[in-house]
Amino acid sequence: HLPEDRLDWSPGEGARSARSQLLECAAAPLLHVPLIQGDPNPYAGAPHAAYRDAVAALAPLSLDDLLSEARRRHEPLVAALRALSDTDLTTPRPVPFGEGATMTGADLLFLPHWNLVYHTGQINYL
Repeated sequence: HLPEDRLDWSPGEGARSARSQLLECAAAPLLHVPLIQGDPNPYAGAPHAAYRDAVAALAPLSLDDLLSEARRRHEPLVAALRALSDTDLTTPRPVPFGEGATMTGADLLFLPHWNLVYHTGQINYL
C-alpha cells in the first residue's frame, strides 16, 4: 500500500516518484496499442502526443482515481492483444527499438507486461 502523501516523494534529484511511474503505466497503452496494431514507431507523431497529453491530464488525480484510470486505459490494450491472429503472433514486424529491430506479435504480448512489472518494481523500491 502506498500512502497518498508519499505519491510524489522521490529518493533523490532526478529520480522518479511513484506518481511519475504510475502516470507512465496509465498512459502506456496509448503507445503500446498502435505498436501492436502495426505502427512501426508510435513514439513519434500523434500517438506520442496523445501519450504526453494523457500524462498531463492524469497528473493531478488522487492515487485511487489514477489506479482506476490506469485500469480503464488498459482495456483497449487487452482488446488489441486479443485481436492478434496466429499469423500476427509469428510474423516479425518493425519496432522502434534499434535499427532494423523486429518483434513478432508473440514478443509484443510481453512488452506491456514487462513495462508494468518494471514500473511496479520501481514503485515497490520507493
